[in-house]
Amino acid sequence: MKAKEPIMTYISMPSTSIMRGRLIEALANENDASFIQTMYVMMVQIKKESYTKEPAKYSLSELKGILAHNDSNELSYDEMRMAYMKDKFSL
Repeated sequence: MKAKEPIMTYISMPSTSIMRGRLIEALANENDASFIQTMYVMMVQIKKESYTKEPAKYSLSELKGILAHNDSNELSYDEMRMAYMKDKFSL
């Protein structure tokens, strides 16, 4: 007994420029303000998601500069690092 596969039809997508023209024409003739606002919000969200968020990168000299502003500790960077390592890893 053979299984029958559903027959599918292939609908080709128009080119990007044609779809852009159709979309602009549809939005230009749209009168529903809530639909236009929803489309704008979706466009902004897609644009924000397309940007990759890179973590902040600090060099060793920048970190030393940040630590130098805290004058309450008289410890150097190496001493502070060693104290942190001792606390963190029980060295």
